[in-house]
Amino acid sequence: MQTVYAVELKHTASEFPELFDLLREYTDSSAVYRNFMIISDRNESDICKQISMAAQSFSGIHSLLKFAKMKKEALFTDYGFEADGFTFLFKESLTAFCFIDRAKEDTEMALLEMDEFLIASCILDGQEFFFAESSQTELILGLCRAYDIEVSFLNLDKY
Repeated sequence: MQTVYAVELKHTASEFPELFDLLREYTDSSAVYRNFMIISDRNESDICKQISMAAQSFSGIHSLLKFAKMKKEALFTDYGFEADGFTFLFKESLTAFCFIDRAKEDTEMALLEMDEFLIASCILDGQEFFFAESSQTELILGLCRAYDIEVSFLNLDKY
């Protein structure tokens, strides 16, 4: 998992191919998805911003989390996308957590209740992490208290 940046443009690559070609010349773009140019370096995303502003096509820059492998849940498409063999989640609205004692059968019951708001999950350093919208943090904590499960939240700013 790593942080990358999505430069959001007002046009897609098929609508404005010259702009996307120019952006590729000045950056090490890792992927293109619809009207997003995915850039791994923050400084290069700023270069894209300047170029696309001059072309009157800049819309915004978003922090993304990039994964090689991820299990996607029903809400995934509201918070992420797949491009060039990778999975991306919009970082701004996420929380990530894991269960400390994963062996407890109560974790399965808690996960069943969380199913309606989970976005995705992945394995990081041998531990399964679950992603949800950050507004669900209190609900996650409440469910874990109800099932007497210890939970730990991942600081996504470290990635």
